[in-house]
Amino acid sequence: YLQETLDSLSSFKEARIILFSTLENRPDCRAYLCVTVPPTPPHDISRALKYRTKTPTNEPAYLEWRTNQNFAVRYALSWIMTHSPAPHIMILEDDVVASPELMSFRPQKVACLRQGDVYCGAVAYLFAREFVWEVLEQFYKDGTKQPVDFIFERAAGGRSKIPRQRLVRHNGRVSSQPSKVLRWVKD
Repeated sequence: YLQETLDSLSSFKEARIILFSTLENRPDCRAYLCVTVPPTPPHDISRALKYRTKTPTNEPAYLEWRTNQNFAVRYALSWIMTHSPAPHIMILEDDVVASPELMSFRPQKVACLRQGDVYCGAVAYLFAREFVWEVLEQFYKDGTKQPVDFIFERAAGGRSKIPRQRLVRHNGRVSSQPSKVLRWVKD
């Protein structure tokens, strides 16, 4: 899905696209700035397995997957805050397609950019730079206890405080989340 995502962003000449990945030497790095996310600290994984929050029946594989995702997003946001003066920061998963109107919107604080009416997930968010510090603070409180979208919502003061703009289509068909049955991702 990544190439389709990058193609949909290619018309936004004023945007600086940075790819964060746990894989090194990606072929996409010839055209974009790539930053390798280090491995999640084992202590984070241990804490997630100990707390087993969101629902107490979460399987260890899911908790590890979720904690790895949280660490990667926290790392990316920290890196951006120390390497870029951008007034707005967008987080997109690698399986989305952006609307041509995407760059015309700027939130006061935060916005979910995902089309549809279900939860936003970690699919697409736009943050005002000042709000990213609040998000990072929330990551340090809940990064091993809650999924990334819950962390964004808590930093904003609740899901109802995050407006939805519907400027990004989630293209992923199958969840990368480990489970016994592959689930179709719905918008």
